[in-house]
Amino acid sequence: MFPDGRFSRFAAILRETLVRAPLRASSDTNVQWIDSPDWSHIEVRCSCSPRVPAGPSHDRPNVENPMNHALSDRSTILVMHHDQLLCAGLVAALRQHATFEIVEGEIDELQEGGVRVDVVIADYGQAMRLTDPAFRALHRPLTTARILALTSTDREVDIRRAIEAGVHGYVLRGCSQGELVEGVRTVAGGARYLCQPVAQRMADSLAGASLTSRETEVLRLVATGESNKSIARQLQIELGTVKSHVSAIMSKLGATSRTHAVGIATARGLVEERVTAPPAAARVKPITSSAQVA
Repeated sequence: MFPDGRFSRFAAILRETLVRAPLRASSDTNVQWIDSPDWSHIEVRCSCSPRVPAGPSHDRPNVENPMNHALSDRSTILVMHHDQLLCAGLVAALRQHATFEIVEGEIDELQEGGVRVDVVIADYGQAMRLTDPAFRALHRPLTTARILALTSTDREVDIRRAIEAGVHGYVLRGCSQGELVEGVRTVAGGARYLCQPVAQRMADSLAGASLTSRETEVLRLVATGESNKSIARQLQIELGTVKSHVSAIMSKLGATSRTHAVGIATARGLVEERVTAPPAAARVKPITSSAQVA
């Protein structure tokens, strides 16, 4: 009995504990809670039926051990990132979670041990290789494994290529540990996962208008530094048509200048990144035999 209403909060906590306690779930125990509307008093009644005596297994009720569920719900995770230091950090971080069983070693060693992997965490190159059915067929532990790419590659074209190839999760290096765990758990559960920056980039891409094949041709020539006249000559179209294409490209990309448009297109992977040679005046002259070295 609790004669004082000041104990209402404690009583509420106690009730929650008793109702959800393992004792409540027992087949031979009944917990009954009685309280007044104003919590001025409470009463707990427990009644127990006789337990089934120990005997042969077929005479005892089939009570399933909840630990069996915990073990069966664990996901086997293989970390095979090329960065060994990062790999060690991933293993240490994921082993803190009871729902993950982390395995290490070469794929051939796992095959000898009869391990079947649920999720593989790999860098971009290895993730793309794992999408090849022929490669997976040669490595039995990875036959049904789902793939999560952990990479610094954030270009739209590379992300799209990975997803289309069959990568199930895409997480950028530098993400939080919570985001990584969420990604692994989501992929292990059978769904796809994109970390927030990747999802935002893909959403922005889908929201914007796509470039036509001709606009893409013009954009690539703009990226190489060609003038409108040069582009018109190479593509054999009118100068006014080139200007119209350039204007449409800038509008679709949300660019304010040709240089800005090239920068956006490069970041999205629509054009290859330019590697320019240094000006002739800035090039280092070779040292001749007659030159004096200080």
